[in-house]
Amino acid sequence: MPKQPASNSIGITLAQFAFFGIISATLLWVLLTELGVLDLFLPHSRPAWLVAAVAAGGALIGVTRASRLLHVLTGAALALWLTVCLSPLAGSMARSLKTEASPAPADAVVVLSSEIQPDGDFTDAALERLVRGLELVEGKYAPRLVLTEIGPPWGSYTRATQQLTARLGIPCPIETLGTVRNTHDEAVLVSRLARERGWKRILLVTSPTHSRRALLTFRKAGVEAISVPCRETRYDLENPVHLQDRLNAFSDAIHEIIGLRVYRLRGWA
Repeated sequence: MPKQPASNSIGITLAQFAFFGIISATLLWVLLTELGVLDLFLPHSRPAWLVAAVAAGGALIGVTRASRLLHVLTGAALALWLTVCLSPLAGSMARSLKTEASPAPADAVVVLSSEIQPDGDFTDAALERLVRGLELVEGKYAPRLVLTEIGPPWGSYTRATQQLTARLGIPCPIETLGTVRNTHDEAVLVSRLARERGWKRILLVTSPTHSRRALLTFRKAGVEAISVPCRETRYDLENPVHLQDRLNAFSDAIHEIIGLRVYRLRGWA
């Protein structure tokens, strides 16, 4: 009879450890999602069952010695999240990545690819880049617009642009370089086209935080480019004071900082 309470006590203790593991793992998942860290390793659209898998994994880890490491990682992620939300760190990181110069006469405006909804509607980033590109063509800085495509399951950037310019009555020669996987592919294709056409210089349009990596990649590919990034309308890049603005700025910045490091290791930038 004396052994029964001891067995119940052990069972309750293990259940508590498993519960704390679930809480810690789930909180870590949420924090890394908000900071944009998971976007570096997983697609933006993640199935709901992943959250259940994370919770189950947390329960298993919670009853082992590895639970200490899990709790430490969660605490570190929480500290980083608070730092990003309560300090100007994110804005400073994002602004340091913006590379911009005054536009000058060029042979083409190259607008880097962005996601288009499957039904052909623009996403915010795609429309921001296109508007800047059209401004430059309308301003007589270059006679043509050059686009690239991400490819299925996303819609066609070229088709969406042609439909929009037709509706607005904007006469703008549009060329497409086809489907690309990344900025390096875009730089290689534009470099090849520039040699074939005898182009001397292009105006390069992309998002502000992506502008440094894009410019370095194009120059590495032998393209004389002037970086003319679009406006950032998803958040206040110059002074992000709202919590979500700071999280968005940090997410963009960490993606580009790591991306730039990877590109340099591969000799692309």
